[in-house]
Amino acid sequence: MHRSVIVDDTDVQNIIKTVSELQEEADRVTEESTPAEIKEAFHKHGEAQGYIRCLRDSKLVLVSDYGRLLMRNTRIGEKIKALKKL
Repeated sequence: MHRSVIVDDTDVQNIIKTVSELQEEADRVTEESTPAEIKEAFHKHGEAQGYIRCLRDSKLVLVSDYGRLLMRNTRIGEKIKALKKL
């Protein structure tokens, strides 16, 4: 059975806002962060990645917005990875 889902621009903007908020929270970690804070940042990074992937798969976001979100999330992921090694 095929199901249709109706999504309006407000829904997409709310998802983009959620991704941005998750990224902001994940990007707050520093060398002084505790292992628990780094773990939480890694979790938020993963949540953001999931939302980004859903937006891409459903083609609900402009390519430019997708690229911006993905590049920021990639940079945050690299930062967290480097902090985990410390």
